[in-house]
Amino acid sequence: MTIEELWELPFEDFNHWRRENDLKLLFEHFEKVLPLFSNWLAKFSLSVEYILSTDQPGKFFHGKYESVVYETNEHGFMKYSIFAISGKAAKEEISKTDANAIFFEPYIYWSSNELKRKTIIPGGISGEQENFIYGLYQSDEPSSSQAFLCTGFKVLKLGGVTINGFGKFLLRNLDFCNLDFLNVVDGKYDLSRESNMHYSTLRNLIVEAQGRFCKFVRCNFQNLKIENSDLYGFEFEECNIFKASVATSRLSDILFYKCPMSLLNFIQVSVARISYIPPNQGYGTGRAGLHEAIAEINKSFRILYQNNGMRKEAASAYYFERLNEMYGSWFGIRLWSTLKRFQYKYFKRSVLEILYQLKRVNQSIFSTISYLAWGFGERPGRIVVSALFVIMTYAMLFFESGIDKASGNIFNSVYLSIVTFTTLGFGDITPINEGTFSKILVSSEALLGAFLMGLLVAGYSNKSKY
Repeated sequence: MTIEELWELPFEDFNHWRRENDLKLLFEHFEKVLPLFSNWLAKFSLSVEYILSTDQPGKFFHGKYESVVYETNEHGFMKYSIFAISGKAAKEEISKTDANAIFFEPYIYWSSNELKRKTIIPGGISGEQENFIYGLYQSDEPSSSQAFLCTGFKVLKLGGVTINGFGKFLLRNLDFCNLDFLNVVDGKYDLSRESNMHYSTLRNLIVEAQGRFCKFVRCNFQNLKIENSDLYGFEFEECNIFKASVATSRLSDILFYKCPMSLLNFIQVSVARISYIPPNQGYGTGRAGLHEAIAEINKSFRILYQNNGMRKEAASAYYFERLNEMYGSWFGIRLWSTLKRFQYKYFKRSVLEILYQLKRVNQSIFSTISYLAWGFGERPGRIVVSALFVIMTYAMLFFESGIDKASGNIFNSVYLSIVTFTTLGFGDITPINEGTFSKILVSSEALLGAFLMGLLVAGYSNKSKY
């Protein structure tokens, strides 16, 4: 059956065809290569046939909480709903109300706990991976592109064609399939039902359509292009998104949840309510690369918010942009390893590498000071806390010093610290005859006070830039 013919099938026939063809073969492959897969099935009284009958096989693999399967019969058609639950109380309550409910732990979560390791899925360059990742592709031509999963299994190809709108996604089982080079054009549907997709690849996806309520979980996007579209209620959960361009479109209620992303570009995009929750780890980028990528994405969102006049959101994106730049700078320092690699025969190059690392250290220190003092200008209220800390610290130093009228007098010590910090300098208490140390104390506090007060004014003035 051709790709076009599969897309034209009613969703019931489409799902039935997949159960009897590619998904049946895929799960036979899983039974051979996935560690403890048969044990997992037996542990939760599951079978391959039952999993496939739900038309939501991806939900049996993804997640970190125990899940439940509800079965309902609607007009002679069996419907399965799968939800994550938390806590014994919730499980007991569900068991009381529905004796047919089936409970299970997602395979990846369960097997990871059983094997006491994260990497359990065979495949990829490193041999094993934490989750299903498409590590091998064949051809970048739409007509001949193929995608391979889990030690070389060729998943069903449904891309390389044009479909009429996201309505084609509705109720179809699109887990574990190849949707590379798919064009979604035109089309409009007003149904409020969500379409779900797990562990599929969508490289070079082109969208020019209206769409509502689509959720992508652990999918792979590369070179995503969205133009002249209106998308509402889309969710991307732990998807790998590399290079995405959105132009002359409207985005509403979009969620990016722990997605490793890079090279995100918005051109003439109207937006309402976009949420971005950064990932805890990237794919092979290290801590420095992860934070640098998060900073880049926040910069893209900041520009998007600014263009839409969303000042609060733009300010928040700027704060997290600078914060992750700071983290990336610290994690990227390799001064010690650079010093150990110093070679006299490559003296000039070695010195330049050391100077570069010292520059990074210097940038990281000043960035950290800016973060602590006033949150990069976005948390000016933090300066008040810093000011109180400085005032009380110097007050204690004045209390222990030999300054006349301040030494041993807590009230006068605090008073001297306040008038020095604010550079008022009334002159009724002075360290003129008390030695060099006392003079250094007073002058250093005056400098800190002038610096922090200047930051406070600049911080609140800075809020108007959005």
